[in-house]
Amino acid sequence: MLLELLATVLCLLLAILVYRLTLHPLAKFPGPKVAAATSLYRAYYDVVKDGGGEMLHQLEYLHSAYGTSSVQFYAGNFD
Repeated sequence: MLLELLATVLCLLLAILVYRLTLHPLAKFPGPKVAAATSLYRAYYDVVKDGGGEMLHQLEYLHSAYGTSSVQFYAGNFD
């Protein structure tokens, strides 16, 4: 029973990951794939990196690195 539940949860997470990286309308926008797949990317720069609050600096870097006016930085969102 527990193994079946674990397998179901893993399949659901895998399906969400595939959807966010390939089928979601924002998947065509440039940006780090980990940022498109999960909100942990933004949480890392907002909370952990150098004491937190570094997301603004990271957004500036992403815009210069990808050379576009729109960059995906959070699952389901872009700037």
